Amino acid sequence: MKLANPELLAAGMALLLVLVLHARARRRRARTMAILGDPGLISRLVSGESAPYRVSMLVFLLLGLGLSVLALARPQFGGRVEKIRKKGVDIVIALDTSKSMLAADVEPSRLERAKRELSLAMNRFQELGHRAGLVVFAGDAFVQCPITSDFEILRLFLDSADAMTVGRGGTNLARALDEARGLLNRDWSDGPANNKEEQEAPRPKPSGKRSRAVLLLSDGESHEGNIHSIVSDLVNDQIRVFAIGIGSTVGEPIPVNPEAERPEYRTDSSGQVIMSRLNEEPLRILAQETGGVYVQADSATLGLGRIIEEIHRMEGTEYHSRVVSRPRDLYQWLLWPAFACLAFALLINHRREAAPQTAV
Repeated sequence: MKLANPELLAAGMALLLVLVLHARARRRRARTMAILGDPGLISRLVSGESAPYRVSMLVFLLLGLGLSVLALARPQFGGRVEKIRKKGVDIVIALDTSKSMLAADVEPSRLERAKRELSLAMNRFQELGHRAGLVVFAGDAFVQCPITSDFEILRLFLDSADAMTVGRGGTNLARALDEARGLLNRDWSDGPANNKEEQEAPRPKPSGKRSRAVLLLSDGESHEGNIHSIVSDLVNDQIRVFAIGIGSTVGEPIPVNPEAERPEYRTDSSGQVIMSRLNEEPLRILAQETGGVYVQADSATLGLGRIIEEIHRMEGTEYHSRVVSRPRDLYQWLLWPAFACLAFALLINHRREAAPQTAV
């Protein structure tokens, strides 16, 4: 037997205060009657002041309040064992942070727009029970955040990503997907139980049958590496790629410093302004060959809503489970007697006030 909210027992002090105030009122009343005359005679002359009424009402009132306070403290006894399962899709977000992602054909820039919409999409991932990690890439790639169900941490890593995160220029899609594949092939089962009431159940073993996906956001320009080779590896591991092409096919200059009032644009060796254009072909190939979906972003939306729907259609797999012992609440067995006692107290008080005045 234990109390879930033992601090609420402090409310029991209110009952003691009621007793003290009532005792003081009784003493004051007795002194007044002694001054006026014979207390017994005066008591009989006062309307509705029967001692049994007063005592009964006080007993039921205090009993009702006491049971109510105890119910609020939530007494618990024994327990029942439940198994809590977490099921969803493991997703690695592969975000292009190359210099071309600074182009502003998608406001405020390709990179900032991607970060903003990804941050909003994480709320939906969390609601659906999915987990996610982050890989950033340009001419090289590395893991920015491992796969986790803590989207606040993931959002912090996403916010810190910029065009300077990866030192090497270019867009190495193959390297990014290889990092994402390695991340998805690890066992990212959640950690052990963090309280005494929970016991960790056996973790699911890594398996090629797990639901896994890569969410790729890039302009696909100047891509490096052999994507056909990585596609074969992804298909063998049953990892689907959902790609979003960001940018316009018309072309947009790349600012040297996006925050400058009068931005300068990057130029080639001959002094011509470099125009960055969306290259959809490698992104389409990756999505089609792995059973994913390709979406081209526009000025209104990146198309993440459709991607989220497609990922959610995948059969989620159990990535963690734990056995939890939940104690049985007994408060409901106290509330009904408490209500009954308070109702009796009100009824007695009503009958006392309605009692006829004794004639002299």
